[in-house]
Amino acid sequence: MDKRRTIGLLLLSCFVGCQFRSIDTGQLSDDDDIPSTSEIIRITPSVQESIGIKTAKVSSQVLPNTLRTTGWLMTIPGNESIIRARVTGFYDPNPSDPRLQIGTQVTRGERLGTLRTALSPQEETQLVIAKEEADVLMNQALVSKKLAQNQLRGIQQNDANQAIAGTRLLELQETIERNDIAYREARDKLSYLPTEPYADEIILRPVPITAPLTGHVSAVNVAGNQLVIVGDPLWTVSNWSQLWIKVPVFVDDVSTISDDSPAIVSLPGKLEPFSAAPVDAIVAAAPGRRTVDIYYELANSDGKLRPGQSISIELPLGDLQEQRVVPRSAVVWGGNGDPIVYVRTAKDSFEPRQVQLGSGSKAVVAIKQGLDEGEEIVVRGAQAIYGEQHEEQLDVEDDD
Repeated sequence: MDKRRTIGLLLLSCFVGCQFRSIDTGQLSDDDDIPSTSEIIRITPSVQESIGIKTAKVSSQVLPNTLRTTGWLMTIPGNESIIRARVTGFYDPNPSDPRLQIGTQVTRGERLGTLRTALSPQEETQLVIAKEEADVLMNQALVSKKLAQNQLRGIQQNDANQAIAGTRLLELQETIERNDIAYREARDKLSYLPTEPYADEIILRPVPITAPLTGHVSAVNVAGNQLVIVGDPLWTVSNWSQLWIKVPVFVDDVSTISDDSPAIVSLPGKLEPFSAAPVDAIVAAAPGRRTVDIYYELANSDGKLRPGQSISIELPLGDLQEQRVVPRSAVVWGGNGDPIVYVRTAKDSFEPRQVQLGSGSKAVVAIKQGLDEGEEIVVRGAQAIYGEQHEEQLDVEDDD
């Protein structure tokens, strides 16, 4: 008997639950198949005033149609450089800044460290021979110069014993100048050659490493006292103050996109959209693909965006159309990523309505489905209402 009673109660509960479910799903929008959410939020007028809720009616506006798609951020060509080792040797950091980490800001020409050149025994022998040859050339130049100067001095003093033809005067002057040049050239080589007395290990002057551009260190491949081979990557310096957005577009759609109109970009974590200027970059398409990449430029002064990050973008099309629009501040995004607009149903009641967005501008966005023209919606304070709507749900989750 108890078993039958239990089964009966379960059936009754299921029946009651289905009745409530039918009431919720019955609250559909009159516009197409976009449903409203299942609850009405009630907020007293005094609370509405305190949180700054402002409403307006859905209106119409002529807007260009847009193509909503996804793009990827990338570094502008020429704004990223890989610093490589100029010689084989050991890396010595700057004593004032011993560690270069990812994110460290550097300026063009800034010294990032030095390389102590590592020499093989054959290279050391060659350097010693070059040093000795330079010394010989310097001494020979000094001797020749001195002899020529003595002869020239005798001619200038009209010494009868050393008097010679006038053409000899020019030859001596040329000899002195040639030896001066030979001496200076040999002397300039000494700064790149080992000094005497030669030690067991020949040490050359360190080779400085400087930053080729202003930016931030985005990759580190070397540590202090590490041996690197000539051509090894040491760091990557990137300038991300401006980024490009690479947008793949089907070939059939390329001709419909406006070449001189900015695109509207929705950034993650930002309520206000941004505009991206078109870039006239002629880049070849990859064989075998049905898409062509077009590019837009986006300011990134705060450095929050990263190359490789996906981004939502609306590409402007050429044709215009009258559409229902709402301010972008009226749209909030639900937990599943669905756009929601709050419709005022009474003085103290608001209904969350799921909508389908269309094209737009920096200030407004078109509504394809979910709202009718003339409906009163929340244009300021929608985020506060969303918080009130989900406050109880968050409290329950915290208790668990």
